[in-house]
Amino acid sequence: MPAETRRESTLPPVTKTRLAFALLALALGLAAIFPALDHDAPGASGMIAALIAMQQNRPKDRPHAGRFKFPQDHGNHAEYPNESWRITGNLRDPTGRRFGLEFGIMRLAFGGKGTTKRASAWAAREVFAGRLALSDPARTRVYSDERISRAALGLAGYQASPPSLWLEDWRLSFAPSDPLAMNLAAAAQELRVRLTLRSTQEPLAAAAGLVARDLVSYLARRIEVRGKITIDNELHEVFGTAMLEHAWGRLPPLGGQLRWERLYLNLDDGRDLLLARLQRRDGSGIPVPRGVIIMPNGEQRTLAREHLEIETLEEWESPADGRRYPSRWHISLPSEGTVLRVEPTMADQEARGFLRRWAGAVRIEGHAHQQPIAGEGYAELLGW
Repeated sequence: MPAETRRESTLPPVTKTRLAFALLALALGLAAIFPALDHDAPGASGMIAALIAMQQNRPKDRPHAGRFKFPQDHGNHAEYPNESWRITGNLRDPTGRRFGLEFGIMRLAFGGKGTTKRASAWAAREVFAGRLALSDPARTRVYSDERISRAALGLAGYQASPPSLWLEDWRLSFAPSDPLAMNLAAAAQELRVRLTLRSTQEPLAAAAGLVARDLVSYLARRIEVRGKITIDNELHEVFGTAMLEHAWGRLPPLGGQLRWERLYLNLDDGRDLLLARLQRRDGSGIPVPRGVIIMPNGEQRTLAREHLEIETLEEWESPADGRRYPSRWHISLPSEGTVLRVEPTMADQEARGFLRRWAGAVRIEGHAHQQPIAGEGYAELLGW
């Protein structure tokens, strides 16, 4: 059975103990504010859900979706309660061996605007949570790690000069002289990642309908990736492509009554597809597809519902508890003369940590205007 490695914290014992007390105190405070929370949820998951729920009572000051400025907008937007940075990609080594990459950090504030900062180094108004995962289809294995730390004592945060985001010893750095360049360094028990990333396209604002209403988001696509990964003490030189999605504002509450499928597809003719499908969690009703096609020159076109068909061809059953996720799709874009078959590079890429979901690399085959076409991408399935 495919295995997903899990990591215990590598913080020094004293720091680990202090952090545990701080998180316990925070969780107890949140439990008093939100007595109706599901207390059977794992501790970190429950705390994250509570922090997101807390922000729903704040004034609904939607972020301004004006012109982005880089590298400034790669950074922290502290005036908004929630923020996330997420890199997904497909990598290969010189032998053609494939790997799927996910790296994400989420910032969660507690307390409202105008809260006075305290001088103590122990004080914190934010929590940072993150996930690092690498799928290895050759071994049908996922190496993964999740972390959560306060923005205090240097455990997590963002600095403007030089611009970089960190969570313990994970760091995503942005080049001040090149707004399209980044460096990623992160490690887990059996995994080490050191990558240089440079976008070949200017970042684009995320289209309406593909991101939550109270968030502003941009996408940096077709990012060229080079670097090294180490798994089980084996060093691999790797190259490939990735996408950065950065959003800030107010995250929607966890749970709810909807399932959400998101597909990020890179076709070898230079087109990119950003697709989403919403459906009631109980499976009733008609799924609602949404999508945007991005042309090689950066032009974005919204796909009308009648010009986008997404059909689930196969499902995969989680060995953890039997929940079933879509695992193979037929996608038709009649107005584009394009038909695609999308399937995971390996079936079990389920994340079973802070946020239960399926998130992993996919491969694409099909045809466009009767010519063969291929590609790769990433899928995320929430609400199952």
